[in-house]
Order: sequence, then C-alpha cells, then structure tokens
Amino acid sequence: MSTSFNGMWVLSSWNTAFGMWLLLLVCSLSLSPDEAWAHGRFPESVRIEFDPAHSGRIGVGTTFGILITEDNGLNWTWICREALDITLNEDPPFSFLAGDTILATTFRGLVTGSASGCGFRSPSAVLGATIVIDVFQTAVDEAFVLTSPGNAPNEVFATRDGGESFSALPVPIAEAGYLSERVRASGDVIYVSGAKPASAKSPREARVYRSEDRGVSWVGTPFELREGERNIFLLGVDPQNTDHLLMQVAHHNDFEVPDRLVESRDGGKSWQDRWTAGTLRGFAWDQVSGEIWVGGTDPSILAVSRDGGMTFETVRDDLQIGCLAVREDELWACAQNWIDGFSVGKSTDGGLHFEPQVVFDTTPLEPVVCASDPATTESCAEAYPDLEQDLGLAANLDDGGVTDGGLGDSGTVPPEDDASSGCSAVGRIGFLSALWPIALWLIVLWLGVRRLGPRARTRRVREFR
Repeated sequence: MSTSFNGMWVLSSWNTAFGMWLLLLVCSLSLSPDEAWAHGRFPESVRIEFDPAHSGRIGVGTTFGILITEDNGLNWTWICREALDITLNEDPPFSFLAGDTILATTFRGLVTGSASGCGFRSPSAVLGATIVIDVFQTAVDEAFVLTSPGNAPNEVFATRDGGESFSALPVPIAEAGYLSERVRASGDVIYVSGAKPASAKSPREARVYRSEDRGVSWVGTPFELREGERNIFLLGVDPQNTDHLLMQVAHHNDFEVPDRLVESRDGGKSWQDRWTAGTLRGFAWDQVSGEIWVGGTDPSILAVSRDGGMTFETVRDDLQIGCLAVREDELWACAQNWIDGFSVGKSTDGGLHFEPQVVFDTTPLEPVVCASDPATTESCAEAYPDLEQDLGLAANLDDGGVTDGGLGDSGTVPPEDDASSGCSAVGRIGFLSALWPIALWLIVLWLGVRRLGPRARTRRVREFR
C-alpha cells in the first residue's frame, strides 16, 4: 500500500500558507512585546514513553515541555522547558530508567532528573558539554545515548546503572562533521544512522553504521538518497533477528517527495521500499505480537503490518498521527488536538477507536512542584498562566476567566481590552480559544506546509545553526 500527493492540493496548500503567513505578519506587527504568544509554537504532542518499572507512569513529550502521569492518565503534571533548560525548538527524546529517573537529550547536553520532573542535571561532564541527539533504552537500567556535535566525531555512551554513570563505547563512529540522528541496539549489535552535509567537493551522504561488538568496531554502509530526500532515521531493530531493520527516509521541505519506510533483512547492506507517506511521524513495533504500526500526515493515515513490515494495511485515514507507542494490548497515539478531538489517545481495538487521554483545552495540567528544587518550582509556576492561556484552558473554566491555576500570587490578570487591533487578543486569553478564525488558519497552515517529525524540528535548528 502506498500514498501519494496530488499536485493541485499542493498548489492550493501553498496559496493557503502564503495567506496565513501574511496574516501572521500583520498580527505580529500589531502586537506589543507583552502580547506575543507565550510559548511561541503550535501546541502538540510528539512523543509517548512508558516507564518499564512503573505501570502507571507515562510521559508525553510536547512542544511546550513534558507531561507526566503516575496513574495512567487520570492526573497530569507539566514539566516546563525551563526545568529542562531547553530551547524553544527542542522536543528532547527522553526515557524512564530504574530508580525513578528521567533521561533527556538536549542541545546543551544530557540531563537526568527525578521522574517527578525535579533536579535535572548532567550526569557527566563530557555529556554535559556537547549536543546529545538521541537515547535508546534496552533494559530497565540500560540505555544508549548518541552525541552529534558537528565539529567532532560522534560517540555512543552507555549507562547500565539507571543513569548514574555513563561510559563511552571504545571507538567513535565517524569523522567530524557527520550528523548522527538515531541509535538503536539489540544485544551486542548497535546501529547508528545519519548524514554528512554536502560540501563543495561532495554531495550529501547518508550512512548506516553497525557494530557487532558493542562499539569496539564499526562498519559503515552508504545509503543512496533520492532527489528531494534529506535524512535517514533508524526506527527499529528486530530483537529476534538483528539483521532485520526498519528505517525512515525523510524528505526536506519537498511536498512532492513523500517519506519512505524501508526495510533491510541483511543488517543494512540493502534496502527495499515498504511504505510511503507524505510525512511519516509515528512508528511502533509491538515486540510481542510482531505488529508494526506507522502513521503520518499529509495525508492523514494510520496503518499496520502483520507480516514483519512486508506489507501494510490502512486502519484509519482521518487522524493526524504525530507519534505512536504500544503497551501490551494498547495502542497510544499523538493526534492534532483541535482537528481530531484529542492530543493523546489510547486504543484497545487495534486503532479503530481512541479514548482521549490528553485534551489540551480541557485536561488540567498541574505545574511541577519540587520541594528540593525551588528554582524549578518557581520557573514552572511563572510560566503556567501563559500555558493555560495558550492551550485554551482559561476559557474553559466555569467562570470563563483566567485563574491562578492553583499558584496563588503567581496568577495573571488579563490587561484592558484594546480595540485598535484585531490581533491583540491573541496574547491575552489564548489564541486558540478566543480567536477561532486565527486558530483555524493555523490548523490550515499545519495541513498545508511541510512539517517534519518531532525530532526534525531540532534537526533543522542544529543543521543550519
């Protein structure tokens, strides 16, 4: 099964996008500094992680921080960007490790903190001073992280004590300038994927590296990118057969070039196309049933393979899938909150129906409170009223006003109305709840303009820095 683009739809989307950018430009010029959108990005969920040692703990990565639940979604805590010390465009990959630890990778380095969202720090001086691009967990207390500094060889570090300490694998992966993106492992076999930027002497080069001895040696195999394609991202390694891989081949802002899902059965030496989508954004490999789930946008699609990735069948074509995750008999998905009716949903019938778990404008999100980390408590408390407005939570309160969200004196009061600009209300009561036309335009922009996957946002910043 494959999907493709319609040229007229693309042209229409570009016209829509141009109109939207013009509207946003007019609005931005008419807003004062105090009226700018507080979090600067369209709110969406981009990642779901389960804690293997805590059955009720789930983490959701969003464009405004990380959401944590300890009770399978009944209550949610918000870990703000300030707690992680991440930039506006970062959606850091993270994992839960033994000892109630969260491990997150950022542009400033690797950080670990408590599962409650407090006390983030770097566990290593080396890893705290370089870009760490990805993390892959292989056991409750073991994980691999991948550096991608751009000006030095990339390295894989491993922890086997739940994030307390990290040690570099014996040999770096590639020469300086190689931009690694993903690390995946099974047993002693470790894979890394990435690309080397084009130069005056050579075109952009994609490559898959494989080590059969936990980093003592590496073998790199080139991967041929087609016109309009930009990067490769390893998605999964079959634990029953480490030669069996699935990988995403991603385009770069080219509407006429769909993403590809490719498969290798010989450890990355050769690849076959298995599925295409406008933008592939969700992937989950059920290691029990063997089912492989994929989802994407432009067009909307959710599909499953029951034969190890050889063929895929469409389950739904009406959800803007942003991420996928599997836990036992549950399929979890990120979707577009104001299009699909939820931001995070759970399905127990193979993706046919989803029960909303997080709905941005109605699900209460409490800012993290850290008794031993007052700086984090204060930072998230100060940012919470803006988040409440951005998500439209304030407009859905019984009294219709902005409250302090349980933060006492840290709450804010909306300023006096200013009738001089049709855009000025955006920064006051939440652009999605108060000015539904602008919210609608933003949604159309989302559908019409190329959106890379959650990690692609961070890649764009890093590759063009």
